[in-house]
Amino acid sequence: DSLILYTDGVSEARNWKGEELGAPALAAAVSRLHGRSADAVARAVTESVLAHAGEVESLDDDATIVVVSRDGVNEARDLEATIRSRSSRDHS
Repeated sequence: DSLILYTDGVSEARNWKGEELGAPALAAAVSRLHGRSADAVARAVTESVLAHAGEVESLDDDATIVVVSRDGVNEARDLEATIRSRSSRDHS
């Protein structure tokens, strides 16, 4: 069992067309992760948000994910830092 907390910047992440990811798409992504570790869930949600956002250089809002699993492992992700890191790599 896991508890997944996220800021509105995760579900409201926009792609280049201005379309939000949305809670239903986020829920669909999470539902495919049943039984995975907290780290795997956090990484998969991060990748879903980044895939939706595409080549945007920054999200409009802060985006943070915290996953706590029953085994006590937890993982927090700062999506903005991930995007900045990815953008820096791409522009090098």
